Amino acid sequence: MKLAAAPTQADIQLVNPPEPTPSLPTLDLPEIAHAQHITDGSTATRLWRGVHRSTGRQVVVKTLTPNALPRTHERFTAEGHLQQAAAEQMPHRIPHVVELITDRTRDGVEAIVMEALTPFPTEETEPQKAPISRRHFLSVMGQLLEALSGLEEMGIVHRDVKPQNLLRAPRRRVKLTDFGVAAVLPKASGQLKERDVERHFFVGTPYFAPNEANWRRPGPPTPAFDTYSGGVTGYLLTTGRLPCLICENPVPSESRIHQHTPLSPARILPPGPHSDIEDLLRIMLEADPQKRPTPSEVYPLIKDAQRRRVRGALIPPSDTLR
Repeated sequence: MKLAAAPTQADIQLVNPPEPTPSLPTLDLPEIAHAQHITDGSTATRLWRGVHRSTGRQVVVKTLTPNALPRTHERFTAEGHLQQAAAEQMPHRIPHVVELITDRTRDGVEAIVMEALTPFPTEETEPQKAPISRRHFLSVMGQLLEALSGLEEMGIVHRDVKPQNLLRAPRRRVKLTDFGVAAVLPKASGQLKERDVERHFFVGTPYFAPNEANWRRPGPPTPAFDTYSGGVTGYLLTTGRLPCLICENPVPSESRIHQHTPLSPARILPPGPHSDIEDLLRIMLEADPQKRPTPSEVYPLIKDAQRRRVRGALIPPSDTLR
């Protein structure tokens, strides 16, 4: 009786072929050298880092993933056009908005090339080891509000203000990025055109005011929307936590829309000479959009607080907050 030969490694591979290795994404953009994939975003976007051949500058390139929906393609093109028009209309009035290098969407190429900056450190990435100074807080918030005030003057509502969209530039500068869900108001002029605001459902940052998150009947966006999310951003950057319990759930819901936990001053700052900072956060986090000021109205308050030159820690280390 002849015994069957033992299966070889080749036979086993034929029966159980190895899973194909997924190919790494590549950037097909001739003007970008040494392109490296950074990450994929939650809205079918993809970020790359590379070198702009004609200028030699380090840049970040924003593209779309292959599975992007048609509506996403439309939004991406609108984002590129908006950034380009804003840069041309007011290049020097908004120094704290990320610099656009090239808008390739005008050429039919889905790519937006921007200056390369580093993410702003937050409690999630760089835990605070010491109190944050009042001066540092006012500097960051002053630059953010200056950017939002410039956009307000142009008739633009950013709608996605959050720590992840703040970038650090040289010389302690802060810049705002990501105009993917920005809205252009009817008052805008020049090259800016009123974009299609998603009126059939809610669009915007998770740091929105609860009564503005009516996902079934969203009202028209206003600059005061950016004031609230800017206030939440400032609170989060300094304490590492959100200012109210209702903010812990970023998903719009009927119960969330009709609830709002009033901001207790005791949860913002400990006793000390920081009443102006406490007032600033309370003003920015006003639940009623009719009473909440716009960024251009808040910005002078920050400049006034900076002129007072009151020294001292703004907050204790975040682990002492309860």
